[in-house]
Amino acid sequence: MQLVAALIYWVIVALWLGVLVAVLVYYSRNPKIFGVTRLLLFVVALDTCRNIVENTYFGLFFGSQYGFFPAGIAGVLGNPDSLSFRSWSMLLQDVL
Repeated sequence: MQLVAALIYWVIVALWLGVLVAVLVYYSRNPKIFGVTRLLLFVVALDTCRNIVENTYFGLFFGSQYGFFPAGIAGVLGNPDSLSFRSWSMLLQDVL
């Protein structure tokens, strides 16, 4: 069960990377076709990047707690400063 719990974050990262690649590929092929939806694509891309970083963070954290990565990673990522960075980045995204 611990393996599934640790791997689910990496599955989510792979899915979000697929979303990000799709957005970037479709936009780069013909940016004029999107017109006013460019802002929506920017928001989707920004949220996708945030989700990739967040799930990578938790994948590393729980993976190190379950012994799949070095134990020192959980000590560093469990630091309250690391968690406050995540909160500030979410706040910055909401302001943008």
